[in-house]
Amino acid sequence: MRSAIGLDLPLMSVKRTWYHAARGHPGRILRLTPRGITLALGSGYAPTRFNPGNMHRAEPSIETLYLALDGDTALFEKGVQYGDPFGDSSAWLVTEKIRKTELVPVTVHLDSILDLSDVDVHAKLDSNAQELTGDWQGYLHRGSGEPDIVLKAPTGRAPTRNLAWELFHHTAVKGIISISAQVPTTCCLVVFTHKLQSPDRLSWSDPNTGKRETYP
Repeated sequence: MRSAIGLDLPLMSVKRTWYHAARGHPGRILRLTPRGITLALGSGYAPTRFNPGNMHRAEPSIETLYLALDGDTALFEKGVQYGDPFGDSSAWLVTEKIRKTELVPVTVHLDSILDLSDVDVHAKLDSNAQELTGDWQGYLHRGSGEPDIVLKAPTGRAPTRNLAWELFHHTAVKGIISISAQVPTTCCLVVFTHKLQSPDRLSWSDPNTGKRETYP
C-alpha cells in the first residue's frame, strides 16, 4: 500500500442514518468526551482495523466511532452475531453479547469523508479490497512472544492502521468509508471524532434515557 501522505484524495459528504452496535452501562450507550465520542467502556481507543489503539500504550492512538450501513452489518462487525451473511438468517449464531448490545441509529451530516470503497481511490493508494479488508490482528499477535504463537512475522502496525494514522493527520479528512470485512457487499463509516466541528453533526437517541444527543 502506498502512503497517503501528499496524495490528492477525493473527499465526499455523507448525510444519512448509520448504525452503531453499542455495549455499555445504562445511560452511557455513547458518551461525550472533551475530544469527541467514544464507546462507554473506552474501546474507541482499542486497536481496530483503522486504529492503532493504545491498549498497551505502545503506540499513539486516535478516537474512532465505527458505524455500519445497516443493523445486521453492525452486529457482524461487533462480533455479536456470526454466520454466512448471504445465507439464511435463521442459521446465524447470536452470542450472549446481544443481551448487552443496543443498535443505535446515528444520523450523520459530515463532509470531507474519504471513500475507501472506491476503486479509483484504491488505484491512488496502490491497494485493493483484499488488502483493506484482510488480516490486521495477526500483526498484533505474531509479535507477542506467547509460547503458542507459531508464526512470528509479519509484525508491526498493519497497513490499514498506518493508513488511518496518515489520514487522521491529513488536514481535511474527517473519516473514511470502508468495505465491511464481515459483509463485503456493504460498507462501514469510521469517524475521526476528534476532528469534527460545526457544521459537522452526529445525532442519536440514547435507548436507555430516551434523550436526544448531538455532537459536536
